[in-house]
Amino acid sequence: VQEIAIDITKSLKIDRMQLEKIKKEDYFKKIVCEVEFIGILVFRNGIVKVNTRRSLDVDEFRGFAIADKYTPAIFINGNDAPSAQLFTLLHEIAHIWIGEGGVSNLAYPFENRIESHCNKIAAEVLMPTRSFEELWDNELTKDSNISSLSNFFKTSEISVVIKAHQLNLVSNEDVCKVREDLEQHLRREKSAKKGKGGGNFYNTLPWRNSQFLTNTIVKDALNQNTLLQEAGRLLHAKPNAIVNRLSERV
Repeated sequence: VQEIAIDITKSLKIDRMQLEKIKKEDYFKKIVCEVEFIGILVFRNGIVKVNTRRSLDVDEFRGFAIADKYTPAIFINGNDAPSAQLFTLLHEIAHIWIGEGGVSNLAYPFENRIESHCNKIAAEVLMPTRSFEELWDNELTKDSNISSLSNFFKTSEISVVIKAHQLNLVSNEDVCKVREDLEQHLRREKSAKKGKGGGNFYNTLPWRNSQFLTNTIVKDALNQNTLLQEAGRLLHAKPNAIVNRLSERV
């Protein structure tokens, strides 16, 4: 776990000295950019293609990894809590690093051996054991520690409590409580989103289709190596949008 975590940290240029200066959402985007820079495609979507009536259920999966030799890819369920998506991203990266694809959820501590291994790697990348133990304050309550470390490491409270459980700092009941709180939060968010718009379609499209893949297809279409109709089909967008909207982003 330590060896793989160190290699991932170096490859993605994760600098913990910068943590206090960066927002959670920016931290996620930064890591996604680094992941795609080294050749792993990252897709994030909360629906099937562009069908708003076919929502992806967080209870079924939070993400998956395809450990292909030539085009490794990661998919993140966009309906999950933003801070939880960061842990899922690193979990799926761990899958690719060990060459084993997989689908992730929150089945801790009842996962199989590979899922458990990838969870430990992801936790070590985001929350190195030495730093985690140094920051854990026994004079504070468990809830205060979990909240404080979640803010510091820019990850979710469920990720923090799982790491704390692995280090015997909290009980299994604490893990179940935080998981239930997260699930209730997601249910409230899902209910609040009903009837609301999904934001600017073309701003979110590169995240849905992988920013690297989107830019590659759009550039190829603009250079007339790929037909606009084919580019639109690949990106789930209208052909004229390739020239009028997406070309501005490459």
